[in-house]
Amino acid sequence: MAFAHGISATLTIGSTALEGYCESATMNLARELAEIRVFSGGTVKRVPGLEDLTFTANGAYDQTAYTALFTAYKSTTPVTLTFKPNGTTTYSTTGYIARLGTVASGADKSTWSVEFSGTATVTSS
Repeated sequence: MAFAHGISATLTIGSTALEGYCESATMNLARELAEIRVFSGGTVKRVPGLEDLTFTANGAYDQTAYTALFTAYKSTTPVTLTFKPNGTTTYSTTGYIARLGTVASGADKSTWSVEFSGTATVTSS
């Protein structure tokens, strides 16, 4: 298995392609585990439960990209997220932008950050 650099990565939230603006992106998949503890059992049994996804990204501020993210943030219907971290495998889901931020630093650089929370099963293709 070869290590893949992120230079072929793509990211789309809603209808906005962010690869030209995004500096880093992190996808976190989580699953709740139900525990079963029976009398006289030697170990705890675990049953897979609900899946969850959080996704964070940040990048250089651009008014067009930020306006599109703000529109998705204000949406009351789920938006689509597609992420291709290695240029080959695509992960897709729908959800909401839970947090959207901007930073203007003393180094004369403005950035944006976004946190996305999924509301559907994540698919991989």
